[in-house]
Amino acid sequence: MDDDRDATMLNGPNSGDLNLFRADRFHLRFNASSGSTYERCREDLLRFVVQRAEPWFVAWRSPQSLREREDSPLDAIARHALQRGVDGHASPERVTRTLKLFGIKN
Repeated sequence: MDDDRDATMLNGPNSGDLNLFRADRFHLRFNASSGSTYERCREDLLRFVVQRAEPWFVAWRSPQSLREREDSPLDAIARHALQRGVDGHASPERVTRTLKLFGIKN
């Protein structure tokens, strides 16, 4: 399996998931000129972090969960690369691309 093709990243809960936002009625915009709905936006942003973002990160903080859970956000290639990294055989090229993706300098 070629684990060198991409960088590894997790794409967690985001404001682009319209079904999520409709169901939970998150309102994450306001009028910058008038300040209209600013307080609601701020409160809903906090609610999004507490209800959606934190639980997502808690669920996926363990390499074991990322590798073994059926609903893992990682595809098979990324799971294989993670396992190789945990075993001490990470691809230097993949690590470099991942660090670059996150803006981390070696």
